[in-house]
Amino acid sequence: MADLSALYDIISGAIGAGTGALVTALANRQKNQSLRDKIVVSDRELDKIRLENDRLLKLIEERENQILEMERSIADKTTKRRARKKKN
Repeated sequence: MADLSALYDIISGAIGAGTGALVTALANRQKNQSLRDKIVVSDRELDKIRLENDRLLKLIEERENQILEMERSIADKTTKRRARKKKN
């Protein structure tokens, strides 16, 4: 009888441990899937932000070039006016 009781305890413990491991594995699988989905969404958002940053950097560069061209134009006009005044 003691042998059956011990065997029952061992089998019960093994089944309990196996069930616990299975439940834990399923819970971790769902958690991991949720984390993977969040990472994918975060990567997409980062890609959108990178694209927007690139677009804004190009826009800033274009504006800077326009300002430089305007400065050169003003400098050229000022130089020409001074040259005319000197001739007169």
